[in-house]
Amino acid sequence: MKKHIAKLIMGIMAATLLAGCCCPQAEEVEVTGCCPKMATQDGMVHTYLGLPTADPEAYVVMLERMYPEQVNLGKSFSYDIMVTNVTPCQLVDVTVVETMAPNFRYAEASPEPTKVGGGKATWNLGELGPNESKTITVTGSAAAVDGVMNCATISWVRESCMAVKVIDPKLKLAMDMPEESGLCDTIPVTLTVTNSGSGDATNVVVTNDLPGKLMALDGQDVLTFNAGTLAGGASKEFTYSAKAKETGKIANSAVAVADGDLEAKASDSVTVRQAVLTLKKVVTQKQVIGRAIECEITAANIGDATAENVVLVDTLPAGAVDVTASNGGVLSDDGTTVTWNVPAMGPKTQT
Repeated sequence: MKKHIAKLIMGIMAATLLAGCCCPQAEEVEVTGCCPKMATQDGMVHTYLGLPTADPEAYVVMLERMYPEQVNLGKSFSYDIMVTNVTPCQLVDVTVVETMAPNFRYAEASPEPTKVGGGKATWNLGELGPNESKTITVTGSAAAVDGVMNCATISWVRESCMAVKVIDPKLKLAMDMPEESGLCDTIPVTLTVTNSGSGDATNVVVTNDLPGKLMALDGQDVLTFNAGTLAGGASKEFTYSAKAKETGKIANSAVAVADGDLEAKASDSVTVRQAVLTLKKVVTQKQVIGRAIECEITAANIGDATAENVVLVDTLPAGAVDVTASNGGVLSDDGTTVTWNVPAMGPKTQT
């Protein structure tokens, strides 16, 4: 028997089926050598042949045929050819060729053959998955009483394949800082590194080399964060706090690297502002005893940031009496000071 090729004879009677085979005549025989297992039930003959060898442990394909034990001359009848992949592997290019006897009048088949002619019908069944079966039904009639002997051959390819997982990790880095900050304020910085590709990004490291105008609260000017391994779509976030050394717009930047020459950069900036308060006091230089002395106090913010919760306190000279204050000034209980509370003073404003 040729490897991957087998022939199975179909006949009107069991004796006809077995003619020319190496098996004795019998209605049911176990597979030995080239012999199929055969059984007759309800007028239908069932044959089973494991291929490509007679060893059941080595079966790849089970070829089963189901056909009438006998038919009437000239009357239409059908029979089935079922191919089953008995392995856990995929078979490809599965092809069945049915060679039909001269006295068999072919009518149709389901599925339709890929090719019909020269007394043969060919089905290219394509792939046959693990434990998958495909059945072909052939319909025709007998043109003579000397019996019908149709034979099938089957071939297939069992591939040896490799399955290599292909990954495409990609790094993405984002930096977030407030748009504005006061010179004395703490500036929060957030770094987010993301693997926006597929597969793992390994040995991911984020480095933030702070500019000269900015420093971390612990005094460092170069910060390093180890993100380790990032799966596809995963992110890690790192935060730290910084302080500005001077006012103005300060740009900050960071870089993320990983195995495979992966790299991503990000930057952001913060505008650092400062409130600068000035105070001016004008007092009547000379006055007659008993008459009111006017005192005008002007507070101004000449900086570029809002001054919050400004408190102005004026200490009165000894002997001052009948003190009044405008703009919400409050005289202390002991009469020695006047206090003004200003919730906020915007840049370039005065009160």
